[in-house]
Amino acid sequence: MPVSSDSLNQHRQRRDALVEAIHRLDRAWMAPWCGRTSPWHQELLDRLEEVVRLLDEHAQQIQSGQGLLAQIGEEEPRFLDKVNQLSQEHSRLLNQAQQLLEELRAKCAKETSDSGEEGHSQFTSEQELRDKVSQFLHELRHHHARENDLIYEALHTDLGSVD
Repeated sequence: MPVSSDSLNQHRQRRDALVEAIHRLDRAWMAPWCGRTSPWHQELLDRLEEVVRLLDEHAQQIQSGQGLLAQIGEEEPRFLDKVNQLSQEHSRLLNQAQQLLEELRAKCAKETSDSGEEGHSQFTSEQELRDKVSQFLHELRHHHARENDLIYEALHTDLGSVD
């Protein structure tokens, strides 16, 4: 039984929304923070919350047995291990993002009394935060690429056409 065009279209829409959210997070991550840490933290927080929300919706859909990846795993059991691995990666990525969100929320809630001090300790802190966001984005992009590879393989080499 071929994959339904509705499943494929819904997946594309969610994928496109997530890709755009990742791009917005990437732009926020690259923005200069010196002298404006509070707005920089807030923008990172807003963009990361958006990515987490979309990734969580995607993960819930797979775990509920709905959507394109679930359909691929159901219709072609040899892809089930890859679907399960992607699902586990969703959980790991969401946990990683939740830790980043907690750190950013704490930074945003912190008193602004020392926000004007752009000393070495804050520079180190901001660089560490950038490194964490960068690592998260890197892992998320690689996950996304593996997911796209699986979908392509399933739709174009094994399951045949989309109805």
